[in-house]
Amino acid sequence: MQHTSFHHSLIALMMLCLPAATPATAQVQEMEVNIFEMMKQTDKAVVVTVHTGSQDPFVLERYRRFNSMIKQVYPNCEHREAWTSREMISACDAMKASTLHTPDELLNLLAKDGYTHVLLQSSCLANDTEMQSLRHVVDNTSGMFKQIRLGEPLLSSTEDYEDVVNATTHAFGNSKTASLIILDEGEGDDNAQLALLDYVFKDKGLSTWYVGTTDGYPSFDSLIRRLKHDKMKKVRLIPFSFNASSTTISQSISTWAEELKKAGCKVTAESKNVCDLDEIITIMRNHCKHAEEYRKLTAKEMQFIRK
Repeated sequence: MQHTSFHHSLIALMMLCLPAATPATAQVQEMEVNIFEMMKQTDKAVVVTVHTGSQDPFVLERYRRFNSMIKQVYPNCEHREAWTSREMISACDAMKASTLHTPDELLNLLAKDGYTHVLLQSSCLANDTEMQSLRHVVDNTSGMFKQIRLGEPLLSSTEDYEDVVNATTHAFGNSKTASLIILDEGEGDDNAQLALLDYVFKDKGLSTWYVGTTDGYPSFDSLIRRLKHDKMKKVRLIPFSFNASSTTISQSISTWAEELKKAGCKVTAESKNVCDLDEIITIMRNHCKHAEEYRKLTAKEMQFIRK
């Protein structure tokens, strides 16, 4: 009984330290506790970057820059990589190249090697199936470590959407030509997030900017209807993908261009990818930093708050 009372008093004291809202997850109650500050001398920390996985040279360069920016923030930590693409892992195994691990495989190995504090950051763009699967893996392995935390994907808070819009329009410039951002990632289950990105463009008065996806919503048909309604005859296509290969992106651009030409539009395409911008990787790096500094409250702690 005294232990329970002490626990509730401790949580009550913790509540006083909670920020009113946090940048990356404003709807989730968090507590400002740095993952590394309470480490003992015998503890071991590691920072893990998680990518879908591709052998495309352009994607590999994107991964290299992503990893490099994360390492700059944590120069004194061990660094590891995990991959979610079984196809890529199998290909590397067949070539007898370096051993690659999925997130769950890597976390199990880290636990066996005595790592106690793990900080992960994914290159996912939205809270799609890939990201949800990673959350599940982290939750299932949390008992193996003293602390394990996962940074949010690119598009998480309202501020993230605004930062993406600002970076994109600054890099590609605003014009009277319709600028159509093509997102070629995920499995079409991040519709609301893409629709929100489209809305933020409009909310900022950028009426000639549109967002579409090859699998989901906003779709070909919905965007063509909007372009016709807005009397847009010239369209430039801008790829927005972190993990898709250059071949996949080229195919998507060609498909969109063909459909738009059928609708009577003149089409051009940008060779530069939105995800090649340093500002985009910086947003994800900041999410990793946020996960380092803030701990999400447990279900018991949240239950105490509701009481």
